[in-house]
Amino acid sequence: MEYRILSSCAAVLLCAGSAMAAGKLEKNPYGVCSHWNWTPVNEVVREAAQAEQMGARWIRGDFNWNIFEKKPGEWNFSQADQIVKIAREHRLSILPILDFQPKWRYPAWKHPDAWADFVRRIVTRYRNDLRYWEVWNEEDGTTFWPENPGPTTYVPFLKRTWEEIKKIDPALQVVYGGTSGIPMDFIEGTFKLGAGNYFDVMSVHPYWFRGVPEGLVPRLQALKKLMAQYGLQNKPIWFTEIGWSSSRPSPYFRTVMPAVFRRAGLEPSRTAVAVVSDVDRMFPSGLHLDPVQVFPEFKQVKIISLDQIKTLDVKEFPVLMPSTDEDFPMSYISDLRDYVKRGGTLFLAFGAPLYYDQRADGSRESVGQKHMTTFHIGWDAWWLAKVPKQAQLKPATGFETAFSTPLPATGNRFLHDRNLKPGDRFIPVIEAVEGNFRGPVVAIYDLNSDLRGKIIVSTLGQTLEGVSPRRQAELLPRIYLVGLSQGVERIFWYSLRSHNEKLDTLESHFGTLHENLEKKPAFDAYLTLTKMLPAGSQVPQFQRDGQICRATWLRPDGKRVWAIWSVSMDLAVTLEIDGKIEEACNFLGEPVTLPENTTLTPGLIYLTGPKKITLHLRR
Repeated sequence: MEYRILSSCAAVLLCAGSAMAAGKLEKNPYGVCSHWNWTPVNEVVREAAQAEQMGARWIRGDFNWNIFEKKPGEWNFSQADQIVKIAREHRLSILPILDFQPKWRYPAWKHPDAWADFVRRIVTRYRNDLRYWEVWNEEDGTTFWPENPGPTTYVPFLKRTWEEIKKIDPALQVVYGGTSGIPMDFIEGTFKLGAGNYFDVMSVHPYWFRGVPEGLVPRLQALKKLMAQYGLQNKPIWFTEIGWSSSRPSPYFRTVMPAVFRRAGLEPSRTAVAVVSDVDRMFPSGLHLDPVQVFPEFKQVKIISLDQIKTLDVKEFPVLMPSTDEDFPMSYISDLRDYVKRGGTLFLAFGAPLYYDQRADGSRESVGQKHMTTFHIGWDAWWLAKVPKQAQLKPATGFETAFSTPLPATGNRFLHDRNLKPGDRFIPVIEAVEGNFRGPVVAIYDLNSDLRGKIIVSTLGQTLEGVSPRRQAELLPRIYLVGLSQGVERIFWYSLRSHNEKLDTLESHFGTLHENLEKKPAFDAYLTLTKMLPAGSQVPQFQRDGQICRATWLRPDGKRVWAIWSVSMDLAVTLEIDGKIEEACNFLGEPVTLPENTTLTPGLIYLTGPKKITLHLRR
């Protein structure tokens, strides 16, 4: 299967001259997360060896209260004792997370004295080996914080933990519990209550922000500004979790949607698809998209910008997916309509179609059903019409044997044919059924009036969070280069090893290793990164100009290294190199040859030696 990317025709010049003086990565920045507290010791040994081999020097994992005290008053340290010993033997430091109370102390924050006793026992026992202690995990939400998450419950808990740890050894370092994303309101709420007095290291888990590592920069700058506002600018920032899952495409995209396209007369293996993923102007629809996950059976997929919709050839690309959400910039709505008018097939696959006007700053405004008549489509919901709030899904008539996988359970937005014009046809594919009610949730609008194409609509809102194993490996070094360049001191990739890979679940596939400890591409990407950017190197200097990105640094051996890549599209560029290239390899460490006219991709290229690199975007 071929995956090509449309490149911009704009002329862009990026000139990366000799870097200004930069600080050094004095502390090793490379960490990974692993669940060693419930992993058999013989497997911990194997994982530790793999972590050491790929260049990680830190392991983050839970030191659960309920693991140490499984029965009231009965303490067992055997697993942790062995873990600490194994880590020491493999030159790995451990970042323990103090969390997860036993059931008789639920929730922990309501039992401060018992919690303090647990902290004293654990920290005293391991103080010589474990010098940093993280206080809970993602305390800003209900997934991990037990009851009433918020600054008013977390800050007193953090304060008590800080006090107990500092009594044991004032040099021990307390890490703010890594938040889910970078929730500015929650973080500022804790700062207002004095949290800045009770931690040494700030910690966040910036998953998925704008979908690409480069999109993290504004949010991270905002966090640093907030910290400075509260006098915390000298405290280091760590990403104690960040990663992308290589989970498979959902069964919905693997089997259900290909069957729908076949019914629309579009055989996937012979069909090329264009996907709008404009990371500069669309959020969340500009999320980093892995075409393999959305269109696994299709002949070809191209990522295009919003501006390219207008000139898209419907014969070459008979299918266009304009958004990965209910959002779309409505200033481009006429371009979408013209594409359908020219005979193209529009694929609106994620909930209420064209429901929000998407703005470049990430804000959005509901436009409701404003554009439904424009496209001859429409939908009902319980707040708009007398229809069920939820109904069970079944194949529509004629599709009883079309799907080889179970359908999603229920739907709550139901398509209708009331906006059709003479000559148009409405073909239900999947219906929600309750009593005598039958409401399509997936349908084909076959248009033969003033519009001559097709529109395939699904209101089921299936998510697109996983990426392919190769795309996971592409993203790994980019998040390190971007994060470190913005002053992040240490980054923990989530995770070292995948678990339960037979499941089609996001959580099961974050690892750099498979469950059987075989290496994934992400392992090689991590290993290559730690060789090209070892501790003691200059802090990478990162620059982005539109789609083109580069980073540069000096290694401890005095050699200059460059990394060049694109954000999401393959770009035809001309390279001008000042100086000799001593080594060139891709993100997996594979040697590459770069001609003067080359293609820049989301998979970065490392170049060792040149003094200066200039890239011209070719027309």
